[in-house]
Amino acid sequence: MVIAAIVNPAAGNGRSEARWARVERLLDRSGVTVRAVRSEGPGHAEQLVGELLKRRPAAIIAAGGDGTFHEVVNGLYAAGNGDATVPLGLVYAGTGMDLSRNLRMSRATESTAQRILSGRSARVDLGACETTTRRRVFVNFGETGIGAAVVAREASMHSHLPGRLSFLFAALHACAASQPVDGRVLVDGACLYAGRLLSVVAANGRFFGGGMKIAPVANMADGLLDVVVLGDFSRPELFTQIWKIYPGLHVEHPQVFTARGSTVSIQLSRPTQLDLDGELYEDRFHSFQILPGALRVLV
Repeated sequence: MVIAAIVNPAAGNGRSEARWARVERLLDRSGVTVRAVRSEGPGHAEQLVGELLKRRPAAIIAAGGDGTFHEVVNGLYAAGNGDATVPLGLVYAGTGMDLSRNLRMSRATESTAQRILSGRSARVDLGACETTTRRRVFVNFGETGIGAAVVAREASMHSHLPGRLSFLFAALHACAASQPVDGRVLVDGACLYAGRLLSVVAANGRFFGGGMKIAPVANMADGLLDVVVLGDFSRPELFTQIWKIYPGLHVEHPQVFTARGSTVSIQLSRPTQLDLDGELYEDRFHSFQILPGALRVLV
Protein backbone atom coordinates (compact mmCIF):
# COMPACT_ATOMS: atom_id res chain seq x y z
CA MET A 1 0.00 0.00 0.00
CA VAL A 2 1.25 3.49 -0.90
CA ILE A 3 -0.01 6.48 1.04
CA ALA A 4 0.84 10.18 0.87
CA ALA A 5 1.25 12.45 3.88
CA ILE A 6 1.23 16.21 4.36
CA VAL A 7 2.99 17.26 7.57
CA ASN A 8 2.69 20.74 9.05
CA PRO A 9 5.89 21.04 11.13
CA ALA A 10 4.63 24.22 12.83
CA ALA A 11 1.40 22.68 14.21
CA GLY A 12 1.06 22.19 17.94
CA ASN A 13 4.04 24.44 18.66
CA GLY A 14 6.27 22.00 16.81
CA ARG A 15 4.80 18.76 18.19
CA SER A 16 3.47 17.68 14.80
CA GLU A 17 6.83 16.56 13.43
CA ALA A 18 7.56 14.33 16.43
CA ARG A 19 4.09 12.77 16.44
CA TRP A 20 4.22 12.06 12.74
CA ALA A 21 7.68 10.47 13.08
CA ARG A 22 6.33 7.96 15.62
CA VAL A 23 3.37 7.07 13.41
CA GLU A 24 5.56 6.82 10.32
CA ARG A 25 7.87 4.32 12.04
CA LEU A 26 4.92 2.03 12.77
CA LEU A 27 3.71 2.30 9.18
CA ASP A 28 7.18 1.48 7.86
CA ARG A 29 7.36 -1.63 10.03
CA SER A 30 4.05 -2.79 8.56
CA GLY A 31 5.35 -2.55 5.00
CA VAL A 32 3.49 0.62 4.00
CA THR A 33 5.22 2.94 1.54
CA VAL A 34 4.89 6.52 2.76
CA ARG A 35 5.54 9.58 0.63
CA ALA A 36 5.61 12.54 3.02
CA VAL A 37 5.95 16.24 2.21
CA ARG A 38 6.09 19.26 4.53
CA SER A 39 3.95 22.37 4.24
CA GLU A 40 5.86 25.63 4.38
CA GLY A 41 3.21 28.18 5.28
CA PRO A 42 -0.47 29.14 5.12
CA GLY A 43 -2.21 27.68 2.07
CA HIS A 44 0.68 25.41 1.09
CA ALA A 45 -0.92 22.19 2.38
CA GLU A 46 -3.89 22.78 0.09
CA GLN A 47 -1.59 23.20 -2.91
CA LEU A 48 0.30 20.00 -2.06
CA VAL A 49 -2.87 17.90 -2.25
CA GLY A 50 -3.14 18.21 -6.03
CA GLU A 51 0.51 17.20 -6.51
CA LEU A 52 0.18 14.14 -4.28
CA LEU A 53 -3.04 12.94 -5.89
CA LYS A 54 -1.18 12.58 -9.21
CA ARG A 55 0.67 9.66 -7.59
CA ARG A 56 -2.66 7.88 -6.96
CA PRO A 57 -2.16 7.13 -3.24
CA ALA A 58 -4.51 4.82 -1.34
CA ALA A 59 -5.04 7.65 1.16
CA ILE A 60 -3.76 11.08 2.09
CA ILE A 61 -2.68 11.65 5.67
CA ALA A 62 -2.72 15.11 7.23
CA ALA A 63 -0.44 15.58 10.24
CA GLY A 64 -1.12 18.82 12.09
CA GLY A 65 -4.02 20.67 13.65
CA ASP A 66 -7.51 21.70 12.64
CA GLY A 67 -6.12 24.39 10.32
CA THR A 68 -4.02 21.82 8.47
CA PHE A 69 -7.02 19.53 8.10
CA HIS A 70 -9.07 22.46 6.80
CA GLU A 71 -6.55 23.15 4.04
CA VAL A 72 -6.17 19.50 3.06
CA VAL A 73 -9.93 18.93 2.94
CA ASN A 74 -10.37 21.95 0.68
CA GLY A 75 -7.67 20.55 -1.59
CA LEU A 76 -9.34 17.14 -1.71
CA TYR A 77 -12.76 18.62 -2.34
CA ALA A 78 -11.52 20.82 -5.18
CA ALA A 79 -9.58 17.97 -6.79
CA GLY A 80 -12.60 15.68 -6.60
CA ASN A 81 -14.90 18.27 -8.22
CA GLY A 82 -17.21 18.36 -5.22
CA ASP A 83 -16.55 14.95 -3.65
CA ALA A 84 -13.39 14.18 -1.63
CA THR A 85 -13.20 10.57 -2.82
CA VAL A 86 -9.64 9.80 -1.65
CA PRO A 87 -9.86 8.92 2.06
CA LEU A 88 -8.26 11.24 4.59
CA GLY A 89 -6.29 10.05 7.60
CA LEU A 90 -5.63 12.36 10.53
CA VAL A 91 -2.59 12.58 12.81
CA TYR A 92 -3.47 15.11 15.52
CA ALA A 93 -0.94 17.60 16.83
CA GLY A 94 -2.70 20.97 16.98
CA THR A 95 -3.85 23.34 19.70
CA GLY A 96 -7.64 23.06 19.62
CA MET A 97 -7.95 19.36 18.65
CA ASP A 98 -11.70 19.76 18.19
CA LEU A 99 -12.01 17.54 15.13
CA SER A 100 -10.60 14.59 17.08
CA ARG A 101 -13.28 15.17 19.73
CA ASN A 102 -16.02 15.35 17.13
CA LEU A 103 -14.89 12.18 15.38
CA ARG A 104 -14.18 10.46 18.72
CA MET A 105 -10.77 9.35 17.52
CA SER A 106 -7.93 8.44 19.84
CA ARG A 107 -4.80 10.53 19.42
CA ALA A 108 -2.52 7.73 20.65
CA THR A 109 0.25 6.75 18.23
CA GLU A 110 -0.71 3.08 17.98
CA SER A 111 -4.40 3.83 17.42
CA THR A 112 -3.57 6.42 14.77
CA ALA A 113 -1.34 4.00 12.88
CA GLN A 114 -3.98 1.27 13.08
CA ARG A 115 -6.63 3.57 11.58
CA ILE A 116 -4.36 4.17 8.61
CA LEU A 117 -3.40 0.52 8.20
CA SER A 118 -7.00 -0.72 8.35
CA GLY A 119 -7.96 1.22 5.23
CA ARG A 120 -11.55 1.42 6.49
CA SER A 121 -13.31 4.70 5.85
CA ALA A 122 -16.60 6.35 6.70
CA ARG A 123 -18.45 9.20 5.02
CA VAL A 124 -18.98 12.43 6.94
CA ASP A 125 -20.62 15.67 5.90
CA LEU A 126 -18.86 18.87 4.93
CA GLY A 127 -20.14 22.39 5.20
CA ALA A 128 -19.71 24.95 2.43
CA CYS A 129 -19.52 28.71 2.70
CA GLU A 130 -20.22 31.11 -0.15
CA THR A 131 -18.50 34.49 0.14
CA THR A 132 -18.29 37.43 -2.21
CA THR A 133 -15.04 36.12 -3.69
CA ARG A 134 -14.78 32.38 -3.05
CA ARG A 135 -16.33 29.10 -2.03
CA ARG A 136 -14.71 27.22 0.86
CA VAL A 137 -15.64 23.99 2.58
CA PHE A 138 -15.25 23.20 6.27
CA VAL A 139 -15.24 20.02 8.30
CA ASN A 140 -16.22 21.26 11.71
CA PHE A 141 -17.86 24.71 11.76
CA GLY A 142 -18.33 28.08 10.15
CA GLU A 143 -18.80 31.11 12.40
CA THR A 144 -18.95 34.86 12.34
CA GLY A 145 -18.75 37.13 15.35
CA ILE A 146 -17.08 36.63 18.70
CA GLY A 147 -15.71 33.19 17.79
CA ALA A 148 -13.57 34.69 15.03
CA ALA A 149 -12.32 37.26 17.54
CA VAL A 150 -11.30 34.43 19.89
CA VAL A 151 -9.33 32.71 17.12
CA ALA A 152 -7.59 35.95 16.16
CA ARG A 153 -6.67 36.64 19.78
CA GLU A 154 -5.45 33.08 20.40
CA ALA A 155 -3.24 33.20 17.31
CA SER A 156 -1.70 36.50 18.43
CA MET A 157 -0.89 35.19 21.93
CA HIS A 158 1.73 32.64 20.74
CA SER A 159 0.76 30.71 23.85
CA HIS A 160 2.43 27.52 25.03
CA LEU A 161 -0.55 26.74 27.26
CA PRO A 162 -2.62 23.60 26.63
CA GLY A 163 -5.30 24.08 23.97
CA ARG A 164 -8.26 24.55 26.30
CA LEU A 165 -6.54 27.13 28.50
CA SER A 166 -5.17 28.98 25.51
CA PHE A 167 -8.61 29.31 23.94
CA LEU A 168 -10.20 30.19 27.29
CA PHE A 169 -7.87 33.13 27.87
CA ALA A 170 -8.50 34.29 24.31
CA ALA A 171 -12.27 33.95 24.84
CA LEU A 172 -12.20 36.07 27.99
CA HIS A 173 -10.31 38.80 26.13
CA ALA A 174 -12.77 38.64 23.22
CA CYS A 175 -15.72 38.90 25.62
CA ALA A 176 -14.25 42.09 27.09
CA ALA A 177 -13.93 43.62 23.61
CA SER A 178 -17.17 42.22 22.14
CA GLN A 179 -19.23 44.44 19.82
CA PRO A 180 -22.70 43.14 18.82
CA VAL A 181 -23.93 43.63 15.27
CA ASP A 182 -27.46 43.89 13.90
CA GLY A 183 -28.36 40.86 11.85
CA ARG A 184 -30.91 38.41 10.50
CA VAL A 185 -30.42 34.64 10.34
CA LEU A 186 -32.47 32.39 8.06
CA VAL A 187 -32.40 28.59 8.29
CA ASP A 188 -33.91 26.81 5.28
CA GLY A 189 -35.61 30.10 4.43
CA ALA A 190 -37.29 30.59 7.83
CA CYS A 191 -36.19 33.40 10.14
CA LEU A 192 -34.47 32.01 13.24
CA TYR A 193 -33.35 35.36 14.66
CA ALA A 194 -33.43 39.08 13.92
CA GLY A 195 -31.77 41.70 16.10
CA ARG A 196 -28.47 42.43 17.82
CA LEU A 197 -26.21 39.39 17.96
CA LEU A 198 -22.71 38.37 19.00
CA SER A 199 -22.21 35.20 16.98
CA VAL A 200 -23.71 32.87 14.42
CA VAL A 201 -22.33 29.32 14.25
CA ALA A 202 -23.12 26.79 11.54
CA ALA A 203 -21.86 23.62 13.17
CA ASN A 204 -21.16 20.26 11.59
CA GLY A 205 -19.52 18.96 14.77
CA ARG A 206 -20.28 19.43 18.45
CA PHE A 207 -17.02 21.01 19.64
CA PHE A 208 -15.03 24.10 18.78
CA GLY A 209 -12.66 26.53 20.55
CA GLY A 210 -10.58 23.87 22.31
CA GLY A 211 -13.40 21.76 23.71
CA MET A 212 -16.42 24.08 23.90
CA LYS A 213 -19.56 22.06 23.16
CA ILE A 214 -21.15 24.74 21.05
CA ALA A 215 -23.69 22.43 19.34
CA PRO A 216 -24.44 19.66 21.85
CA VAL A 217 -26.46 17.39 19.53
CA ALA A 218 -24.60 17.93 16.24
CA ASN A 219 -23.84 14.83 14.17
CA MET A 220 -21.26 14.95 11.38
CA ALA A 221 -23.13 12.37 9.30
CA ASP A 222 -26.78 13.48 9.55
CA GLY A 223 -26.92 15.78 6.52
CA LEU A 224 -27.74 18.85 8.63
CA LEU A 225 -26.03 21.90 10.06
CA ASP A 226 -26.72 22.81 13.69
CA VAL A 227 -27.17 26.58 13.87
CA VAL A 228 -26.45 28.44 17.12
CA VAL A 229 -27.05 32.17 17.49
CA LEU A 230 -25.72 34.07 20.49
CA GLY A 231 -28.05 37.03 20.73
CA ASP A 232 -27.92 40.32 22.60
CA PHE A 233 -25.82 39.52 25.68
CA SER A 234 -24.50 42.21 27.98
CA ARG A 235 -20.77 41.92 28.74
CA PRO A 236 -21.29 40.82 32.39
CA GLU A 237 -23.81 38.22 31.23
CA LEU A 238 -21.43 36.99 28.55
CA PHE A 239 -18.68 36.41 31.10
CA THR A 240 -21.00 34.29 33.24
CA GLN A 241 -22.30 32.29 30.28
CA ILE A 242 -19.02 31.42 28.57
CA TRP A 243 -18.28 28.74 31.15
CA LYS A 244 -21.53 27.00 30.27
CA ILE A 245 -20.46 26.40 26.68
CA TYR A 246 -17.99 23.67 27.71
CA PRO A 247 -20.73 21.28 28.94
CA GLY A 248 -23.22 22.59 26.36
CA LEU A 249 -25.53 24.23 28.91
CA HIS A 250 -25.51 27.61 27.16
CA VAL A 251 -28.38 26.48 24.89
CA GLU A 252 -30.75 26.85 27.87
CA HIS A 253 -30.23 30.64 27.96
CA PRO A 254 -33.09 32.74 26.49
CA GLN A 255 -30.62 34.68 24.30
CA VAL A 256 -29.33 31.52 22.60
CA PHE A 257 -31.33 30.45 19.55
CA THR A 258 -30.86 27.10 17.81
CA ALA A 259 -32.14 25.31 14.73
CA ARG A 260 -31.11 22.56 12.32
CA GLY A 261 -31.19 22.76 8.56
CA SER A 262 -29.37 22.35 5.27
CA THR A 263 -28.93 26.04 4.40
CA VAL A 264 -28.14 29.12 6.47
CA SER A 265 -28.31 32.70 5.23
CA ILE A 266 -26.87 35.52 7.34
CA GLN A 267 -27.50 39.22 6.69
CA LEU A 268 -25.44 41.63 8.79
CA SER A 269 -25.42 45.42 9.12
CA ARG A 270 -21.62 45.50 8.72
CA PRO A 271 -18.90 43.06 7.62
CA THR A 272 -17.45 40.78 10.28
CA GLN A 273 -14.64 38.25 10.26
CA LEU A 274 -15.44 34.74 9.12
CA ASP A 275 -13.98 31.71 10.91
CA LEU A 276 -13.95 28.33 9.16
CA ASP A 277 -12.42 25.48 11.20
CA GLY A 278 -10.28 28.04 13.03
CA GLU A 279 -9.04 29.71 9.83
CA LEU A 280 -9.92 33.38 9.43
CA TYR A 281 -11.23 35.03 6.27
CA GLU A 282 -11.90 38.70 5.63
CA ASP A 283 -14.60 38.29 2.98
CA ARG A 284 -18.15 39.38 3.62
CA PHE A 285 -20.08 36.15 3.18
CA HIS A 286 -23.57 35.18 2.17
CA SER A 287 -24.54 31.65 3.19
CA PHE A 288 -23.68 28.20 4.50
CA GLN A 289 -24.94 24.87 3.25
CA ILE A 290 -24.41 21.20 4.11
CA LEU A 291 -22.73 18.75 1.72
CA PRO A 292 -23.93 15.31 2.87
CA GLY A 293 -21.29 12.57 2.90
CA ALA A 294 -18.78 14.60 0.88
CA LEU A 295 -15.66 13.49 2.79
CA ARG A 296 -14.20 10.03 3.43
CA VAL A 297 -12.26 9.69 6.69
CA LEU A 298 -10.18 6.71 7.77
CA VAL A 299 -11.71 5.16 10.90
